[in-house]
Amino acid sequence: MEEEGSVSAIVPDGIHEFDWNIRGMDCADCAMKATKAVSRLPGIKSCKISVTEGTARISLDISRGRISRSCSVLESLGHSPKIDWVQAIGVTPGEAAKNLGTNRKGLRDALLAVPGILAVRFDDGLIELRNVWISDPDLRLLAESMISTILGDDAEFVISSKKRLRPDQAKLIAAVMTVPVLFAIIAVETMSLPTVLASFLGFFGVILAGSRMFMEAVASIQNGVLGFQVLTSLAVIGASLLGEWVEALTVVGLVAFASHLEDRAITRARESMQGGLDRIPRGARIVNPIQGISPRKLNIVQITPQILPHGEPGKTPVEAVVEGDMVEVRSGEVVPVDGIIVSGGGSIDRAPLTGEPVPVLVSEGDFVEAGLTLVRGPIVLRSVAIG
Repeated sequence: MEEEGSVSAIVPDGIHEFDWNIRGMDCADCAMKATKAVSRLPGIKSCKISVTEGTARISLDISRGRISRSCSVLESLGHSPKIDWVQAIGVTPGEAAKNLGTNRKGLRDALLAVPGILAVRFDDGLIELRNVWISDPDLRLLAESMISTILGDDAEFVISSKKRLRPDQAKLIAAVMTVPVLFAIIAVETMSLPTVLASFLGFFGVILAGSRMFMEAVASIQNGVLGFQVLTSLAVIGASLLGEWVEALTVVGLVAFASHLEDRAITRARESMQGGLDRIPRGARIVNPIQGISPRKLNIVQITPQILPHGEPGKTPVEAVVEGDMVEVRSGEVVPVDGIIVSGGGSIDRAPLTGEPVPVLVSEGDFVEAGLTLVRGPIVLRSVAIG
């Protein structure tokens, strides 16, 4: 296979930390096994999986390993990243591979080698990526350079419009599908129809409803951690070999439904624990003193600021704001960053911090904290702290 041209000359190095939200993390035992599996990968310096927050925080020597490999291991164990897919606009997999002098497999490998890229998929002539934010500015610039080399300088990124089932939704559908199959098998046995018909229905139902469980069982064995999926898979296989299709389908249906309930319960519990803490908006309105509002673009597979996940046109992702930026906040908006007011004035609700029931007047020179609501404005502040 031909090498990826100039991309091979770019070799990122150093130890960096990456973190992202994950699905399906609902018990301490799952976290321990996932941590053990990831820690075995080359280049991993530390791995912390949080059950309460549902996050993975990994410290990696990027000269020895890829963060995409860690994501792949976690996903195989049932802990997919809770991150939107973004798609490249203006370039297809075939065009990108041709420009790079390789094939689609080589293109995928080149993209997965970019720091911060968790997963890549090619579908219907589209290049779709999952990425995490890179806090280190030097590494972020390097990643941007690698992306530009692979996909071209003109490539832009937007949230993928393709809708796919989440893992918990797929589990629920699988559990529901076992019910009619169960009744069909019982009917076949009651009416003394040929047993081959019951075997066909049972085999179809087990494969359909239990495929995800079987894949997770195989992945846990490959990664040296034996999860409950291994035991339940053995039970289902044993029941199937004995021709006890009702029992086999009952097990896969209950496992799928229980997994869905666990995912749903833990998600609601995390949302309840967060309460009103998650107040910081995802976008900030950066003001250019000469040209007015000026959204800043993030090239590293970040969604263009004009198309943020929650529909905030004209805003820049908070992660891209740096100290010294001028940020405009309008009446009724939540302050996105800590800063000092340089123009404007009004009143701000400090109840979340101090419990004061009455909004406090603010003016030029006053310091305002991120997460507070500007009741009356607008104001322009100079950012002094981010994150």
